[in-house]
Amino acid sequence: MQKKAAAWSGEISCEKMDIPHPLVSAVNLVYLLTSSLDCAPVIYPSADNELWAYYPNSCFVCEEFLASYGWFMAAAGITVYGGADGFESGKLTAELNANGNSLHCTKLNVSATDYETIRDIALKIPVQAASDLPEYQRLLSAISPKCSYIAAERT
Repeated sequence: MQKKAAAWSGEISCEKMDIPHPLVSAVNLVYLLTSSLDCAPVIYPSADNELWAYYPNSCFVCEEFLASYGWFMAAAGITVYGGADGFESGKLTAELNANGNSLHCTKLNVSATDYETIRDIALKIPVQAASDLPEYQRLLSAISPKCSYIAAERT
């Protein structure tokens, strides 16, 4: 991957809430995006204890995306990648500030030129243990826009 530089950085206020387990935040984010887009993501595992949730043909205004979903990104440590304006790739990050009532959000790309939209997004979801990857993949793959629940084994 090419090294990306900050194209935009800003603070977005958010409601102060308790941070749940990262998996809960990841499931919430994938469910919200799946419902919003009416499209189930394709879930890919990677060798680096990560899962990728790919939403083909998706498109979002970056600041609106970060305002709506940034808290879930920050709580789960999720990074969003996709096509930025033109033919450049973009990256969105969100981190919860120490006071807990705002997010520090960043848009990055190679040219460091600000961009308005991001398309064909892929969520990079970190998983704490490699042994959890198959279960996380199974759980996230079960999220469907046609169903408001997920059947999962209890452990």
